[in-house]
Amino acid sequence: ISAKDQSQAQEEIAAEIAAKNKDDIKSRLVGDQQLLEESIKDAVLKTQFSSPVGAETKNFMVTVTVSSKAVVFSRSQARELLTALLNRNVPEGFELSLDKTSVRIEFLKVEEPDKLFLSGTIKAMVVPKFNRQEIANSLRGLKPSRAEAVLRGLKGINGYQISLWPRLPYFLQILPHRSSRIKIDLIVRENE
Repeated sequence: ISAKDQSQAQEEIAAEIAAKNKDDIKSRLVGDQQLLEESIKDAVLKTQFSSPVGAETKNFMVTVTVSSKAVVFSRSQARELLTALLNRNVPEGFELSLDKTSVRIEFLKVEEPDKLFLSGTIKAMVVPKFNRQEIANSLRGLKPSRAEAVLRGLKGINGYQISLWPRLPYFLQILPHRSSRIKIDLIVRENE
């Protein structure tokens, strides 16, 4: 047995164990957790050979202990973090519309066992902030024409639709007197 034989056997066994460790880590992921494969660090902790260098033998055994460490993170937590960071820069009177938000996260590096550097890109729309309850209160008991005037006076509204049920003759049409019966939906459209 040469030192080269031992080294080659150790490398092959360590690579097999590292691959099994990686599969084991992947099998333990739950929910939206993601393994950063670039962060996997394998370390050979112990190697033991059944025969020393220079021994004459057809076969020999090698026992290798490999430790694998990897970074696993939750995509939803990363999204929440990026959203919180982006929220800091949203101008007063506006808010993020998270309906059409897309997040991309790239691994940069692991500097220490507890420090992970990620690069994230979040694409979200910023929309005017509306207090739906205040709007509903201001529309209570109004005729549709007066309600339209109120809605036209609000900043950031490009369009609206008033639907009343049951259908009544025009002179009887009036919005509900209880604001809880007024439904306000915000529809965000991207500029094209």
